[in-house]
Amino acid sequence: MNQHSQIPNLDVRERSSAKMREISIMFDAQILVLDELIARVESQNSQSSVNTYRQERGKRLFASLQQETEN
Repeated sequence: MNQHSQIPNLDVRERSSAKMREISIMFDAQILVLDELIARVESQNSQSSVNTYRQERGKRLFASLQQETEN
């Protein structure tokens, strides 16, 4: 009743391992591309006038909250 799975022969295991290494290298390459893209987008966002406005607005809000708590 119990079916035992058979261990593939050495040739099949070697091919599977080689394919997995190849896939892993491809994923690593794509991850590097995505990391570079994220860095570019973050750089553009930090230079955006909208982002600068929001940062300044946040600083003013924080300063006003600090003054309220001091009074």
